[in-house]
Amino acid sequence: MTDPSPSSKRQTIELQQLFQMEAAEHLNTMNRLLLELETAADMPREQYEATVRELFRVAHSIKGAARTVGSTDIEQIGHALEEVFEEFRRGTLALTPSAADILYDGLDAIEILLGSTGEIQLENLLASLKGLTHPKSQASEPTVTSTNTNVTIITHELEPIAPDAPLGRDETIRVGLGKLDTLLNETSNLLSLHMSIEERTDQLRTLRDKHRRWQKKWRSVQTAYIQLLRIAGDKPEALGGWADLLEFLHDTQNYMQNSAQLIQQLEHNLRDDAIALGLTAAGLQSGVRAMRLLPFETLIAGFRRMVRDVARDLGKEVMFQTTGTHVELDRQVLEKIKDPVMHLLRNAIDHGIETPDMRGTVGKPAQGLILLSLVQRGSRVHLMVADDGRGIDAERTRRKAVTMGLISSEDVEKLSESEVYELLLQPGMTTRDTVSEISGRGVGLDVVRQAVEALQGQLSIQSKPGDGTRFEITLPVSLSTLHCIMVKSGEETYAIPSVSVARVVNYHQESEFSMTGQPMLTLDGQVMPVTFLNDLLERPTQENMSAQFALVLATAEKRLAVVVDDILAEQEIMVRNLSTEFSRVRNISGATILANGDVVIILNVSDLMKSAQSRTVRRRQIVAPTPPAPQQRRILVVDDSITTRTLQKNILEAAGYEVITATHGVEALKKLETGPVELVISDVQMPWMDGFELTAQIRKHPQYKNLPIILVTSLDSPENKEMGFRAGADAYIVKGVFDQNELLQTIKSLLH
Repeated sequence: MTDPSPSSKRQTIELQQLFQMEAAEHLNTMNRLLLELETAADMPREQYEATVRELFRVAHSIKGAARTVGSTDIEQIGHALEEVFEEFRRGTLALTPSAADILYDGLDAIEILLGSTGEIQLENLLASLKGLTHPKSQASEPTVTSTNTNVTIITHELEPIAPDAPLGRDETIRVGLGKLDTLLNETSNLLSLHMSIEERTDQLRTLRDKHRRWQKKWRSVQTAYIQLLRIAGDKPEALGGWADLLEFLHDTQNYMQNSAQLIQQLEHNLRDDAIALGLTAAGLQSGVRAMRLLPFETLIAGFRRMVRDVARDLGKEVMFQTTGTHVELDRQVLEKIKDPVMHLLRNAIDHGIETPDMRGTVGKPAQGLILLSLVQRGSRVHLMVADDGRGIDAERTRRKAVTMGLISSEDVEKLSESEVYELLLQPGMTTRDTVSEISGRGVGLDVVRQAVEALQGQLSIQSKPGDGTRFEITLPVSLSTLHCIMVKSGEETYAIPSVSVARVVNYHQESEFSMTGQPMLTLDGQVMPVTFLNDLLERPTQENMSAQFALVLATAEKRLAVVVDDILAEQEIMVRNLSTEFSRVRNISGATILANGDVVIILNVSDLMKSAQSRTVRRRQIVAPTPPAPQQRRILVVDDSITTRTLQKNILEAAGYEVITATHGVEALKKLETGPVELVISDVQMPWMDGFELTAQIRKHPQYKNLPIILVTSLDSPENKEMGFRAGADAYIVKGVFDQNELLQTIKSLLH
């Protein structure tokens, strides 16, 4: 007997992978439908029959698929389930709580067999399932029997499908996540190529500008040449060798003119190609990212089932309510947030919701409420798990933390209520005296915190004794792109996720003070530790650095001021995951590639906070630079984004300018009346009055006829640039390629 060929083996593996995906979908569907039957005793007969038919169809499908790949155990379980659902369809079997438990055991067994993560008692399970189909008295009508379950499921969708919307089925094809990741990486390479082409275009523009300056100088030389010709008159030989040199320069000037025209045409063509490539790459990337998105609803069936099982085991009555589950997240985010949310739901039932008797004694309804809601805001999703249970006992938490050695008895009394709740996120922290399977066997909320932080998210806790607890998680929709602030520290450039940066301030070492040996700063009345980024990363340091900034990093209630040498830009970047051996290097969460090909490390803010807390960070001695002489030049910055406004203000003040700000054009016109302004920097897209109209309005006033105006915007089309210059702008800087050196150089050229 010959061994299977490589192609045959590959086909077998692919078939098994397809079966795994198909069976997982079928399990999800059966769990959802079975729970609907169990929790809706008043379900109309037509809906009941349709639900049972669908259960039968799915069980039949999973049985057939298992037979195809030779999975005999799953095939037998699928066949037994199929027979039970057939009895439901005939109306000869009622769904009782004990019957539901056996059916759920069957679904759990299939899940175990798919994952090869445990053992099952197949013969006992099949016997239990077959025991449900023993002959019973025939009923004339299908019977919907209430199971008296103690779990109610309510789902509120924020965007329901319209009644008249056609429910067509799109043609689909299964694509492995690895293939999508490869395609996404290729599209990011296209975007990097697009940025490189834009950089080459800028270099051509610089070359063209040099040609123009050369021509300007030549015109002055040409004037002298003409004067010499006039002096020589009809005796050019009187010029000697100068005549040949001047003739050569004249020919060179014609050549340079032609070259300048060719360069200008090449620049225009290259820019048009760059725009087309950028649009194509961005569209392709957007499409691939959309292919990776799945609605959160795909996880809900498992959550409902878990809530049902845990509530029954603990003898509690629970209403599980969901909203916003249509929100879509990247599959990678969904997979990584599933277990943390499951943990929070389990805790809500076990720790939060009281028994019916206890709730009755405090005037609460017997049935407790657990709410799972999602809201998308831009590129981030806010997920909340809340309950109306007993709430967190702050005093018990304090005592437990002291007993476990997490904090001293003196320090624990100084903690605010929110800081006490943060103790629950410490490794090993639990308020239970005994461990159980339901309570996580002693595994605390630190596993939830770690998972959220690994997703570049944030977790916060709010609670009120007797009224319940609320966990709020903020997550990115996708991990493929990230909005970051690019900073310079020493010789290296780093990216810090913007969502974790509360503010940016100028750093002055003389503002520091010491508290228990730790350097501290006071900002807006809040005291926080301060350290240098290079010291946190244990990188080489440089002395006598000049302009420096402090980024206030924030996670939950914690704040840390991190000093960097420079702030370069704020931009959206493509995230490149690190290889396995570097996947958990401390302080690092990923990397990105800039347009110039430089690789930039993306920092993990949660790790930075831990690094600052867990050890004494070495300090470098900085020799304070001599402050520049005040230039007394006043600049007005107009932008509706507080982040961009603050960034530009800090850059300009560090360069010695006085800065006033406005949030839109109308406010800017009023600020111009408050005192002399020597230059205006404005965004374009703003409420009330945009940058184009603001520029035009400024030019209408005679006193502002020569006031320099710079437009800084993400609108980079030639049409928008033309509109800006037509309105009267002196310079137009695109945010996508914005850096502070270009801004400062432009300001200097306009003011001097």
